Amino acid sequence: MDRRQKKTRAAVFRAFTELLEKMNYSDITVQDIIDTAGIPFEYRLNHIVSSFAETVRWWLTGHNSYTPEEISRFFFESVEI
Repeated sequence: MDRRQKKTRAAVFRAFTELLEKMNYSDITVQDIIDTAGIPFEYRLNHIVSSFAETVRWWLTGHNSYTPEEISRFFFESVEI
């Protein structure tokens, strides 16, 4: 893990801890954590694109009992842009 990754990870953990002091665990969203941690949109977008590429790779390497439409729907239900 490089310095930037460590810094981002620490910011996420700090934000989560801060939110836990104010909110119930079940009410905290990923968006709350991102906003509180101040994660730039470009970092989030890079993560989403990388995750989608990995999802497609997984599907192409033998998990293609799902249709492309199902894979797309599964993926986009799990991320917020």
